Order: sequence, then structure tokens, then C-alpha cells
Amino acid sequence: MPLVLCGVLASALCVLAWRWRCTLVGRPALAFLTWNLFLAWVPLALTATRALSNWGLTGLKVGRPWRRLLLWPLDLAWLLFLPNAPYLVTDLVHLADRPPVSYWFDLLMFCGFASTGCWLGVVSFESVLSRFESGLAKTALAAVTSLACGYGVYLGRIDRLNSWDALDAPIALLAPLTRPGALAFSLAFAVFFGLLLWAFRVAAGATNVSTGDS
Repeated sequence: MPLVLCGVLASALCVLAWRWRCTLVGRPALAFLTWNLFLAWVPLALTATRALSNWGLTGLKVGRPWRRLLLWPLDLAWLLFLPNAPYLVTDLVHLADRPPVSYWFDLLMFCGFASTGCWLGVVSFESVLSRFESGLAKTALAAVTSLACGYGVYLGRIDRLNSWDALDAPIALLAPLTRPGALAFSLAFAVFFGLLLWAFRVAAGATNVSTGDS
């Protein structure tokens, strides 16, 4: 819960900064940042919904095997929406000098949105990894999902596709696989997101050890 509260606080600060900027310029500029931040919350909301279902708090009155089968759509939706979280990093491409707002204010605001999106994605990812006991399974899942996440960010930023295009135009999602640039971008972003997840897990482990020692 404290991790989610950190995301709520960071999101609130980002939106407040954006609102102040809108007041300053007299119009709702850069509104895509708030929309993308909303989408970054979707994966975490899906993992929370799945957790509530496992605890029997959603009114899902079915046997355990059927419950697992019904939860598969939540897992698939989570995978499709996960790239929206680190995608906020690529919004830095829109960073420019836009008077009367200071360039440095915009830089901090963009970085705030980007870091919040990455935080939400990592917390969501950690929630999924926590379901597995095997370290090897966690590593394999983290590697494959990070690569898929990097590819999803490429589809969103370069090909301008959305998560729901997996239903509307699934073939279009596979077309970039023939482009070396798409694979390089996906791999680079997978490494970036994987390192964030690794750093998060190391920090969490160190915190647990420190708390236990005290």
C-alpha cells in the first residue's frame, strides 16, 4: 500500500504542476501528459483487481480452477497496458522551449511524469512477480515481459498504435518485427525497464534487511 500511495502522491504533484502551467499560459497545453499518466495507472489497477479477485473480494463465486481461467483476461490486459507506464519517458521528445513557461520547469514536469509512469509500471510488475516462488521463473518472466514492454513502447511511439489495437488491428502489431530498428529499440527499452525493476528489487531487499536488523 505505501508503494501505491507514493504513486498517488507523485501523480497528484504532476497534475498540479500541469494545471499551474495551464493557468500560466491560459489554455490546457500538453494535455497528453495527463492522459498518458492515466493509462500508466491501468496496469496497476489491473493487478489490484486480480489480487482482490484472489482474496474473494470481488464477488467472484466460482471454483478455484475456473477462477484461474477467468483471471487470464486480466493478465492479458495487464500485459497489453504495461507499456503505457514507461511510455511516458518517450514524451520527453515533446520537450521544447515554450515561453512564458521556463524550459527548466517543463523539463522537471516532463521528468516527473516519466518517473511516475516508470514507478507505477515497476510496482505493477513487482506485484505480478510476487506470485512466483522460483527465482528462475521470475527472471524468465521479467526478461520476456520487459522485451514485450519495450516492443509495446516502440509500437506506441513510432507506429502510433494503442493497447486496444491488439483487438482492432492485431496484424499491425507484428509488422515492425521485420525492422532491425524496431528490435534494437525494443531491446534497449527492455534493458532500461529491466534495470529499473532490478534496482527496485535490490532497494526493496536492502530495506527489508535493514528493517530486520533493527
